[in-house]
Amino acid sequence: GAPGVLRRGQQPVRGRRADAQQLGAIAPCGGPRPQGQPCDDPIQCSGRPLSHKQEQQLLSILRSNARASISDLARVLNLSRSTVQNRMTKLEQSGVIKGYAVQYGSEYQDNLVSSHVSIKVRQKLTAKTNAELRQVSEVSELYAISGEYDLIAIVQAESLEQLSHILDNIGNLEGVERTNSSVILETKFKR
Repeated sequence: GAPGVLRRGQQPVRGRRADAQQLGAIAPCGGPRPQGQPCDDPIQCSGRPLSHKQEQQLLSILRSNARASISDLARVLNLSRSTVQNRMTKLEQSGVIKGYAVQYGSEYQDNLVSSHVSIKVRQKLTAKTNAELRQVSEVSELYAISGEYDLIAIVQAESLEQLSHILDNIGNLEGVERTNSSVILETKFKR
């Protein structure tokens, strides 16, 4: 809006902050105004890093229930639906939220056999080996690590027999020098 003109519900501001706000240098919420963008979103224009309380709360809710509706999120966060939707879009576009995943139910999860597989890779074949491991659907996660081994893969199978075949297939990949696997007996907790 024009300098000195208040929007509905906006309180007049006095002092140096008022001068800077009227010149457009800061937003009505007190944060720096994004270049050429209006400030209608207190999260977007607050100038605070990702650790902002409401943003962290939004991410925490989504982590525990990625299917939460915008209305439910807005109600819990005490924000408008459009503010929550806009912030989620920004988090997706900036790569903070990469996607929404299926979490297995406890009954299904309890029947899976999981294993941590340490993998030693021939250095010149690292990229190729990573690409081949990505194609193994039973590999749910892959981490680069320090130490004797180069990678740790989290493998999930429906039986010990299937796990054995998967481990053989991983061991037979061209860039894999050796593997060492540890079957997970029980999950104590998972966040």
